[in-house]
Amino acid sequence: MDSKALNEPKNVVVEDEKHLVELKKWATVAQKHGSHLWMQINHPGRQSPKFNKDVVSASDV
Repeated sequence: MDSKALNEPKNVVVEDEKHLVELKKWATVAQKHGSHLWMQINHPGRQSPKFNKDVVSASDV
């Protein structure tokens, strides 16, 4: 996901390894008592103009 094209406010975006330490801590805490973490890959498509007016796309439909 691109931080400039969020599907919803406050979505977690991983574009590089800049926050890898924090993400690892989050995963460790979340899995501490047997919880599972599942990543959802998302493309906001036509919804992104709702949060970002400068959307670039291959098509406007």
